[in-house]
Amino acid sequence: PAGVTTAGAKYKAQSGSTGYNAAGNLLLRSDSELGLTFGADGYAASAANAAHNYYLKDSKIWKTADNAEVAGYSVDAYFNLTYTDDEGNEVKTNLFFEDSPYKPFPTNYLYMTTSTDGLKRSEPTLLNLKEEDEWAFLVGPGSGISVDGRMVYTAYEYSGTQASQYTCLIWRDANGGWHRSEAVTTDGTWSSEASVVALDDGTLRVFYRDGNSYLSYTDMVWDGNTYKRDPNATSVATAAAKRSGSGCMLSAYKYSKQIGDKDVILVSTPSDSDSPRSDGYLYVFLVDTNNSMELAYAYDIKPNEDEIFAYSCITEMKGDREGDLALLYESQETNPGKITFTTIDMDKVTAKENDTRLTWVDTDLQLGESVTYTDYTGDYSSTNFS
Repeated sequence: PAGVTTAGAKYKAQSGSTGYNAAGNLLLRSDSELGLTFGADGYAASAANAAHNYYLKDSKIWKTADNAEVAGYSVDAYFNLTYTDDEGNEVKTNLFFEDSPYKPFPTNYLYMTTSTDGLKRSEPTLLNLKEEDEWAFLVGPGSGISVDGRMVYTAYEYSGTQASQYTCLIWRDANGGWHRSEAVTTDGTWSSEASVVALDDGTLRVFYRDGNSYLSYTDMVWDGNTYKRDPNATSVATAAAKRSGSGCMLSAYKYSKQIGDKDVILVSTPSDSDSPRSDGYLYVFLVDTNNSMELAYAYDIKPNEDEIFAYSCITEMKGDREGDLALLYESQETNPGKITFTTIDMDKVTAKENDTRLTWVDTDLQLGESVTYTDYTGDYSSTNFS
């Protein structure tokens, strides 16, 4: 609704309602009846505590007390509201605009549209998935996946602080019903924007934004009714460095081809550096038969000098460049903001000379001669050398 978000607006999203009545209809209130003034201090909290005595149903506004239609108001599928004012003028607004005479509960709302061609989209359908005690319930963002007849996305709850954020899964079943899993992380480990991939055995591997210095994931398994945390791997830290502290959104993608008879998972994320979100890494993980992962390659995306690497979404190309990667990433956060699209040859990503973790040193050795370098530090074994 107008003015309400989790950050960057005057009013924060509020808890206390799902935003829907028991029948799943969008709840509404009349600010004029309640004496609420948009723009006033404390407006969002007052609006949350106010009675929402109306609801939206069948493109009409209804009064809860007697389930009677409020005459003279019509709402289309996109929440555009049309009515006639006291002077006889036709007024057009939207239920989510500040000048609407009827407004929804001050939290965020999710809706779904569908498409058969990627161009024309259906009318939106609201998704009633937020809990009453949550301020907001937000999507990943990024891409979802289809697995075992279910369309699966990541989402997370938010209740005012970073510590209150917890990632979960939402999914649409074959019958069109929407559901929500338990939290991916527990024990005070916050998580938010996430990306999910499906392993061969149906396990869903969820990579998420958190405060750690290394990329972490949790496996979620289907128990016949819902997705639950895998008790054997509730949270696993990888060897892939990423932006720590407040973290950043990332993107995970399961590649269509194998490398050395192993499945491949790609993750794009900002690197951990002195200048946060200045560089982007593309990590390549190889998955063993027991679902454990090895970090095989780390490719530096290297934005232009005046760019950053923040939110991203990665996918795989088809046609003449089948198997190469397509990457969309946020390259400037401040106004006016900027989104960059680039393509990457997969052969470059999996070339050892492009691995950002490795230092290459040219040296000449004669038979029986040895050279010791003291300018490089790290943990090495014989597998690090060729």
